Amino acid sequence: MVFCFFTVLTYQSALAAGSANLIWDASPDANVAGYKIYYGVASGAYTNSVSLGNVTSTTLNGLSNGATYFFVATAVSATGIESDFSNETSYSVPAVVATNRVPTLNTIAAVSINEDASQQTVNLSGISAGTGESQTLTITASSSNTGLIPNPTVTYTSPGTTGSIRFTPVANANGSATISVTVNDGQAANNTVTRTFIVTVNAVNDAPTLNAPGNISIAEDSGQQTVNLTGIGSGAANESQTLTVTASSSNTGLIPNPTVTYTSPGSTGTLRFTPVANATGNATITVTVNDAQSANNTASRTFTVSVGPVNDAPTITSINNQTMVANAATSPISFTIGDTETAAGSLTLSASSTNLVLVTATNISFGGSGANRTVTVTPIADQTGETDLTITVNDGTTSTSSTFHLTVTDAPPQNQLLVSTQGAGTVSPNPLTSTLVEGKAYSMTAKPATGYEFAGWYGSFNSMNPKLSFVMTSNIAVEARFVPSPYIPNAALYNGLFYEEEAVRLHSAGSFKVIVTTRGLFSGTLQRGATRHSFRGKLDLNLHASVSIVPKTGLPLTLDFQLGTNSNAGEVTGTLTDGLWTADLTGAKSAFNTKLNPAPQTGSYTLVIPGSDETGQPFGHSHGTVAVRGNGMVAFSGTLADGTRVSQSAYVTQDGAWPFYVPLYKGAGSLTSWLTFKDEAEDDINGSLSWIKLTNGLAKYFPLGFTNEAKAVGSVYVAPRFPFKVIELTDAIASFAGGNLPADFANNISVAPNSVVSNQSSNALKLSFSSSRGTFKGSVTPPGAARSLSFSGVAFQKLNSGYGMILGTNLSSRVVIAPASVPTLTSLP
Repeated sequence: MVFCFFTVLTYQSALAAGSANLIWDASPDANVAGYKIYYGVASGAYTNSVSLGNVTSTTLNGLSNGATYFFVATAVSATGIESDFSNETSYSVPAVVATNRVPTLNTIAAVSINEDASQQTVNLSGISAGTGESQTLTITASSSNTGLIPNPTVTYTSPGTTGSIRFTPVANANGSATISVTVNDGQAANNTVTRTFIVTVNAVNDAPTLNAPGNISIAEDSGQQTVNLTGIGSGAANESQTLTVTASSSNTGLIPNPTVTYTSPGSTGTLRFTPVANATGNATITVTVNDAQSANNTASRTFTVSVGPVNDAPTITSINNQTMVANAATSPISFTIGDTETAAGSLTLSASSTNLVLVTATNISFGGSGANRTVTVTPIADQTGETDLTITVNDGTTSTSSTFHLTVTDAPPQNQLLVSTQGAGTVSPNPLTSTLVEGKAYSMTAKPATGYEFAGWYGSFNSMNPKLSFVMTSNIAVEARFVPSPYIPNAALYNGLFYEEEAVRLHSAGSFKVIVTTRGLFSGTLQRGATRHSFRGKLDLNLHASVSIVPKTGLPLTLDFQLGTNSNAGEVTGTLTDGLWTADLTGAKSAFNTKLNPAPQTGSYTLVIPGSDETGQPFGHSHGTVAVRGNGMVAFSGTLADGTRVSQSAYVTQDGAWPFYVPLYKGAGSLTSWLTFKDEAEDDINGSLSWIKLTNGLAKYFPLGFTNEAKAVGSVYVAPRFPFKVIELTDAIASFAGGNLPADFANNISVAPNSVVSNQSSNALKLSFSSSRGTFKGSVTPPGAARSLSFSGVAFQKLNSGYGMILGTNLSSRVVIAPASVPTLTSLP
């Protein structure tokens, strides 16, 4: 039996561990039926064998890794006869090197947070060294943008399957960062697994900043106070909005709303206020910084002003020097007393004299009651001379005195005239310097001193005319009385409205303006519909006047008005009537000065008269712009939702009210409202408004007329600087509803820096803002329509929205520009 050469061939890359491929040459002997392989781990010592068919190769498995095997083969005939061993060959089975398994870590979801968020915790799971392995694991984490997200802190203990990382975004930063989390088993290969996730930090407006002012304690009747404001800022170094600062008092009867001095972007400012005279108690002052953004836009700080009581000395008016004749008594001499803390009726009076031969205390008697008192002096009989009389008023703690000089003369000859004065003033010519002839006519004139007014002649003659004409008779005695001018503190411009108490009616409603001088002279105008009436006159010493006005048509009018005093100072009330109707007249003064006392409302505003849901009334939002000057003048210009262009000017009153009256349609309609300037949550101007339009068959819009009661609202408008926007919206909705539109619809829009608007809907829309005025205009094509429609409106920064209208063929539609979540405001649906 012949056997050929035997070889062992191995291919490590293709072999399984512990195996060897054997290949041999076929025997040339035709009787060979198969082969038998012998092998072992020592040369010539074959401990194993395997019988094979008539093949020339095989694979042996189950060999020990790392061991060397020796192989021989024999050829076997069909009868079982074996040949001799072939040549011996050997093969070393490679040692199997253990492969390290990659550690595991579950994927981590992306994270979205807002700017300036607090510390974030992200949980890790699925941590292991790999199946069947138990190395000590370590975890590290890194950030691709440490200026936004610092490298996170890892919390993990091997061999746990869970852990966590923590990080806090950098203050005032926004953007995105990729966080890489790596698990390492410390081996030479296949030792790490890394998971990444993205952290998105959304930009958020930082609230502005303001340091809290300290509480203040001052005494009653203190002068003007100044409070310094510090720490004013936008809230972040990367924000540069235009800031406004306002201040309000919780108790304006003690501390009026302070005046703010501040210029953006300064970090400091001041408040100034003067406590109300004779008032005590506490007031909370709220100072608010506003950056005009849509959220996080305000920062408010409060402090308390405590005004401690101080006992005020009682007051007594001066009494003019008196001259009288012997053996008589003075007429009751009037004077006024008062005290802040004590009722006038509870004050006590006493008197003293420097010449007790002429007048003693018992010769002085008091009359009157309350604040209005009199003193009567009856000198001792048959005595003449001079004395100083002192009247003292006492509140139980302190006292105040007033001294006047009394001269007692012999009775004048029958052809002389005795003239005396009360108050600051003179009589010219002085009749005491000449001898008068009985039966002859004379005259003399009372002239008040500066700051005083003539109050009448009393005695032998009574007259309110400063020039007194008389015929001389015997024993004439008269007194010229003068009083402090009530006009000087009340000289101002007053304006307001008049309308009937039950309702605003076209024929009996309107506005008025009157200017009062320091001499009590007044001149003014009444606007009633398309007619303007002028009037003039002089107030009496009680600040009251009644004027008759004769219009060109209609019944005569009677205007009766009164200026307020004391707690009602600065107000004007009255009535206007034609005998058939009576309208109440109310108003107040506007005493602002651009340089010395600028109106706190100075600035720009936008105004909206919301549309009505009632059939037959304008559905669109009427709108306009408002400018308040430093002298208090308010100028309005706008367009009503029936296409009427309107304008009006008036003066804001001392209490922040705006008398708004606009005659419309050549006297066939009007707008009437008291609008109030006040910083509220949803508006800065607010007031109930009456809109009247009479029937007019020729009118394009609403020919049947209407009476619309609406709530007019306004917002402060601050013109933005590049790249800021008129309203701070990025993605917004412009909605169009009602009127002549076949159906309501809305367009998605985007607003880029500098208020550049892009339409994001398929139907055409053009929209542009005026950053200087706060208005917008544009055109839109309703879906499925062929013709575009023009629209207009105003921005309403208080709500970060815009409101306006489309004028259709005979109706008006409503336009609203707002975020996807429209601000809630019942008056602006």
